[in-house]
Amino acid sequence: MQIRPTLLPSNQVESYFSQYKISFVSAKYKLGIVIPCFNEGKRANLQLFREYINESKDYIFCFVNDGSTDRTHEILAILKDEFPDKVVVFNNSINQGKAEAVRVGMNYFLTCKITYIGFIDADLPTPMSEVERLFEIITTQKQLNLVFGSRATLHNPHIKRSRFRQWTGKLFAKLARRALKMDIYDTQCGLKIFHSDLAALVFKYPFRTKWLFDVEIFARAKNIYGTSRLSELVQEVPLYRWEEIKGSKLIILDYIKIPFQFMILAIDIKSNFLKRRLQ
Repeated sequence: MQIRPTLLPSNQVESYFSQYKISFVSAKYKLGIVIPCFNEGKRANLQLFREYINESKDYIFCFVNDGSTDRTHEILAILKDEFPDKVVVFNNSINQGKAEAVRVGMNYFLTCKITYIGFIDADLPTPMSEVERLFEIITTQKQLNLVFGSRATLHNPHIKRSRFRQWTGKLFAKLARRALKMDIYDTQCGLKIFHSDLAALVFKYPFRTKWLFDVEIFARAKNIYGTSRLSELVQEVPLYRWEEIKGSKLIILDYIKIPFQFMILAIDIKSNFLKRRLQ
């Protein structure tokens, strides 16, 4: 489904999707998973996608093709044809960035009234068993509104990341803890599952930063609930398996911009900008 690029207005979500005659899936699905995609033609493993979808029980997948210029559209069309009841595909005509791609998919599932929704990276770096493990945690511990993976490599040979990714990950963690003043190891892990109550608040407005929207998720949640209350609502779960596929979308210039984006977030948090905006 081709959709016009836009910063999705929070009060026009349903009409936005309706104008493109996008049908809304049933709330019977236990979990909606958003998968943002940008030029995944070389990295995407079609058979792995099939296995992922087949292994899931009552899950539905929303692929947001964010202006790809390769064969990503073709791959997603195949999945849609093979799994018409479990796959939804949106195709942005131009690239808007991962943050907005995820937000479009999350708002779609919110409109469908699905209680638990989340997102995962398009290279499917962790097996479906890990998704199911996090889903079981958030559904059995009813006080939780967010569970997210942690890629701690200590004593775990099944967490496979390049040395550069490990180094930048540690740097991210330090900067994130300083900005958020929260004890979180891995804000950037690409596997997160939300209760719709929290998702409706943190994905209501476009994100301020392009590559730090994961950190901004926690900043928004903190501004809504406060640090002490938030610690009761979120849980960081060490993953058993994670294997990244080569082909990062980040370029050197992006890494240079990241410290400045952290400064923007830190100023927003200190000035209560996010809290005022979310009210």
